[in-house]
Amino acid sequence: MAVELRGVDLDTRGGRLLRGAGVHLRMGLVHGVAGRGGAGKSAVIALIAGLLSPTAGRVTVLGLPQPDGRLRGRIAALFQDEGPYPRLLTRDYLRWFGKLFGISRDEVDHLALGLMRRLNIEPLWSRRLDHLHAGGVRLVATVRALLPACPLTLLDEPFAALDPVARDRLADLLRATAGEGRTVVVTSNCPASLARTATAAWLLAAGTLGPVAAERPALEEALRAGGSP
Repeated sequence: MAVELRGVDLDTRGGRLLRGAGVHLRMGLVHGVAGRGGAGKSAVIALIAGLLSPTAGRVTVLGLPQPDGRLRGRIAALFQDEGPYPRLLTRDYLRWFGKLFGISRDEVDHLALGLMRRLNIEPLWSRRLDHLHAGGVRLVATVRALLPACPLTLLDEPFAALDPVARDRLADLLRATAGEGRTVVVTSNCPASLARTATAAWLLAAGTLGPVAAERPALEEALRAGGSP
């Protein structure tokens, strides 16, 4: 099991975001977490990453209770408000991050350029990050999160600021990543992107997190209803 939430409550200053959540996220799938803005999707990502602790209940990640130092280097994450250092060239940013994970410069170049080629953003390799449009910055940050071959990758709103073609390319890449045996958890409030990406889907609404069909009509209806999984 990649992730298990058992009876999890999560309280923040804004209120209770989770109430008795209990889910099992299987290995080797793309798990899509749908929800309206403000539902708490980012908090769920932070909870799985070990940056937040549950108010009650238990979070288990890759067989270990979270937070646990043994998970360091086994989880890669992209957070919603995260952005690359703007004054760096894309290649320098990715090489710097790869070094943190013990990836050699040559291997970073090979892996990163391969990912960028699949996203059709290879020309951004030699561009400065502060010269890129918002969608380009988001894709570069997503490449960074996919660079290390971690068994679990958490992506919070990776489709933000992307045009429909770029969203489809990213969706295909994430499904291919899961096909390699890795587990991806991706949040979005875009039903079309989640339906193309996810092999399993979950709806976060009114403090509950429950399964929903990973199909566009079901996701659209669940988000429109605003609530019940």
